[in-house]
Amino acid sequence: MIASPPRPRRLSFVDAHKQAVLELLPSTPGYALCERLTWEVDTIVLGALGEALLETAFDAPSLERAPSQPPSLPPRWALMALGGYGRGQMCLRSDIDLQLVLPDGAPDPQPLMEAFLDRLTRRGLKLGHGVRTVTESLMLARDEPTFATAALTARHLAGDPTTTESVRAPVYQHLSGPGLATLLDFVSAERMKRSERLGDTVFVLEPDLKHGIGGLRDAQLVGWLSLITGRPLDRKVAFAEDLLLRVRLALHALVTFKCDRLALDYQLQVARALGYDGDDDLPAVQLMRDVHLALRALSSRARRHLETASHRLSTPQRLPIAGHPGWVRVHGALKDDRLARADGAYPRSIAEAAQALRVAARTGLPLEADIENGFEDLADQLRQSQLDLARLPLPPLPREPGPEPWTTRQLRPTAPTPGDPELAALLLELFLDPGVGASLALHALHRSGLLISLVPEFGPILGRVQRDLYHVYTVDEHTLRALDKLKSLTRGEHPDLELAAQRIATLDASTGKSLFVATFLHDLGKGYGPGHHERGAELAAVIGPRLGLSPVEVELVQLLVRHQADMPMIGLRRDLADPRPVRGLARLVGDVARLDALYLLSIADWSSVGPLAFSAWQRALLDALYMRTRDHLLDPGLYADPRGLADDKRSALALAELGQVPQAPSAELDPIDDFCAALPTRYFQLVDATTMRAHYHLWRRHRADGTPHVDIAHDPAMGQSIVTIVCHDSPGVLAQLTGALSEAGADVISAEITSLADQGSNNDERATGSVLDVFRILDPHGRFSAARGKASLEDATRRALAGHAPRPRAADSAYGALSPASALPPVRPQVLVDNDAATSHSIVDVVAADRHGLLHDLARFFHDADVSVDLAFVTTEGRVAHDSFYVATRQGERLDAERLGELGQALGEYLGAH
Repeated sequence: MIASPPRPRRLSFVDAHKQAVLELLPSTPGYALCERLTWEVDTIVLGALGEALLETAFDAPSLERAPSQPPSLPPRWALMALGGYGRGQMCLRSDIDLQLVLPDGAPDPQPLMEAFLDRLTRRGLKLGHGVRTVTESLMLARDEPTFATAALTARHLAGDPTTTESVRAPVYQHLSGPGLATLLDFVSAERMKRSERLGDTVFVLEPDLKHGIGGLRDAQLVGWLSLITGRPLDRKVAFAEDLLLRVRLALHALVTFKCDRLALDYQLQVARALGYDGDDDLPAVQLMRDVHLALRALSSRARRHLETASHRLSTPQRLPIAGHPGWVRVHGALKDDRLARADGAYPRSIAEAAQALRVAARTGLPLEADIENGFEDLADQLRQSQLDLARLPLPPLPREPGPEPWTTRQLRPTAPTPGDPELAALLLELFLDPGVGASLALHALHRSGLLISLVPEFGPILGRVQRDLYHVYTVDEHTLRALDKLKSLTRGEHPDLELAAQRIATLDASTGKSLFVATFLHDLGKGYGPGHHERGAELAAVIGPRLGLSPVEVELVQLLVRHQADMPMIGLRRDLADPRPVRGLARLVGDVARLDALYLLSIADWSSVGPLAFSAWQRALLDALYMRTRDHLLDPGLYADPRGLADDKRSALALAELGQVPQAPSAELDPIDDFCAALPTRYFQLVDATTMRAHYHLWRRHRADGTPHVDIAHDPAMGQSIVTIVCHDSPGVLAQLTGALSEAGADVISAEITSLADQGSNNDERATGSVLDVFRILDPHGRFSAARGKASLEDATRRALAGHAPRPRAADSAYGALSPASALPPVRPQVLVDNDAATSHSIVDVVAADRHGLLHDLARFFHDADVSVDLAFVTTEGRVAHDSFYVATRQGERLDAERLGELGQALGEYLGAH
């Protein structure tokens, strides 16, 4: 016999339709694509139902039906589509939710359902199903809000349509009447759970399109409440939901599993599938901006619909507010009270909007939904007025001879007219008011769009994400959070930022005004291309006078915006014991007041990047830099003569070890003198007496037996461990030690290398010199200070110093494979060299993609280049490593300019090749 050819495998629903979806996405609305997929599923479902009816003989009227007519369900039976399928919003990987509704006393439908579901499952559809009578459906709708909302938007598929309506109509009547309170409690609690589980999707880097706040679940909430309360859906909701549907369709077509989280790995692919153009990462940035704006619109509408629906439960109380005639506190079903006008009207002018915001700032009450709706209408009117004015011919702008400033070139084509001066004055009031109410009012001003009407230059950073795994929030949200941080510092709410709270309390009015405006403007330049510090400073010259700042205040704002990153950079990547960077910072600011402002801007900016971006260790570095610079400003000669530090520390060590400070040399004092004589001056400036004594004991043990000694101290407050290693000095020892740390799996934050020339006798073979290296490593759980972790690190250290190459870690081969960094554009390595930033060293700054073993490779490069590394600072921001190295010749001298330039060029080529 000849075997029959195998039957071709039937494509799954996703495989059969994803190519058509990808082809239509750039030019087709999301609603239309979902309806098309819904129709395709309807065809499959109804075909499977007909086959199952014929197979199981449930086609009751078959004797009366003409042969050409399709089979049908028995009388008073109905098949309903629920959920997204019922709403006609099918995506490629959506579930198919079905319910068969039966009359009371109907025969058992199990054979029919088994045959029906079997056919659907073989088509690759993911099913959810139920079989209930009308009575059971109505009882379930009263007890289970999830089913009630699904039934509210159910769609009739087959059978008797009056049966479907006998479920939908009572559910609608129940939810719009006695069931409304239960529904509002349910959706509010469910929304809170989603927020706690997924965070604020509106601002996070990888939003959940369905379940996150502002996602499609909020769009569904708006739809349910609109049906119940009779409020029409507005265009913003429709456009926002349509965009999210298109993004979800693209995501389902591009991935191989059901996924609603728009992860970094997929953002660029999704953007190109939707028709976004541009080079490098631009399509993904544009897509994410649109997604965040859609999420923001849906989040706002969901909150307002909840508020409006709650007023139907009972007439809210309207309580007068003392000191604010014409305004009331609305106390209703919602947990939080709202601020409203006594006459129930919403603001129709800029003056009324300003009054509402002032009352909100003073009372701390959030605004009623109708007032925010009025704000949006005003913002739309202002934007339209600005567009109309921008079309008028502009008179020539007076300017000084020479090249036209960037801000003039950038702003002149549209020349948006700023908003009402009263609103500008209000904005400055909200900046300077430290109260919680002022923060709420400022966020309301932003949500409504009035903020952009006042400061049109703020528009390009609206919803703008920074796809770098470090900045968690969109740029505009980060800006407002930085302002909130300054306000909370003023209120004394951060005991861990004691120094910052002290300094903000001493600011004079003019400096404080400049600080808050600079915080508002510090990232504005990110919407206008690279070099955002300089662009932001130029924009400050345009916006500052509009907000009522004097020329002196504008100049300070420009300085703060232009140099916002200086203090974090110096604190993390420069030697704070070296007077040169401290003197440079002091020259830049000029006085303590300006130093205070720059320090506070650094605190607000750094701590608002993300929940984990500002550690206790980083705060300590910033505080130390501030105090050293402040001391220098108050006493410029402070660093001129550091003599005496070594003697004081030597005396403290001798007193701790010997119980006294001998006045004459002795055998007991000789080791202490040898140790202190071998240390550089900077060591005495940075190390306290207790740490110095621990280092001394470690050095003595190494000197006694000649073997490496490792000490590990855990610092739980900073989530780090301090690894101190004393061993023989030799060329390449830093590369060996960093290799050992890499082998042990330690992530190095900073490294400080101190060479000591042992003062042993001429006959002592161990008097060859040693190094005292101190590494800070990330260790939040104290793994390396425990016995097992310490033994592993000591073993790796001894192997490395014996000349063995680091053992490869099991995770190395897959390093980064599961990281979303692989979806981002490659980090281009940069190498900068500087012979003026340190007193006695050349500095090499490296920016490169972070990876395991990077520090070891860099140390090996410097060793092969015959350069000594005396100090290293390691900083990681997301997936980008910022490392700085203080280097010198083997003779301890600074590199000459030519050799330093050649070293930087060679290192750049080395990083490019690796």
